[in-house]
Amino acid sequence: MDAISIQPDAVLTPRRQRTRERLIDAAFDVFAEEGVHAAAHHVGALIDSVDLNGWVGMSIQRAIDTVNNRLQNGLAFLATVGSTAPFVGLFGTVWGIMDAFYGIGLKGAGDIGALAPGLAAALICTVSGLFVAIPAVIAYNYFADKIRDIAIRCDSFSMEFLSYLERNLLRRKS
Repeated sequence: MDAISIQPDAVLTPRRQRTRERLIDAAFDVFAEEGVHAAAHHVGALIDSVDLNGWVGMSIQRAIDTVNNRLQNGLAFLATVGSTAPFVGLFGTVWGIMDAFYGIGLKGAGDIGALAPGLAAALICTVSGLFVAIPAVIAYNYFADKIRDIAIRCDSFSMEFLSYLERNLLRRKS
């Protein structure tokens, strides 16, 4: 009897792709709703100084800015962790070396028994700082790239949607 082999990537990748597309489609829905809402509510003395196309464009741009701000919420934390963790590790390294020198001072000689505890602590601190910083920087770069791609797609969608509204809806209202 032949065993059926399932490739995990073949199952998970389309699901992830569909989830990502659903999230982007949800953002596009928000932009479209904002544009249609703005077109429907373009009335009043204050608004008369702004043409309908500009009004709808500004409304869609505000929705895009809101989505971009929400997407970038955690990036500052990742950047902070990625840039400060090596310094925290360096501080621990210096502390460990000072401890090693203190051990030499207590024993009066620089043998391995005096140096080992301090140097081990120094190396552990160095590794800990790098262990935290490297994944944080990788995650920051990954998410910043994804957010940049989504922002470009949102801008393209907004231009296409505004063009569609202009061709089909805004001409009828004017």
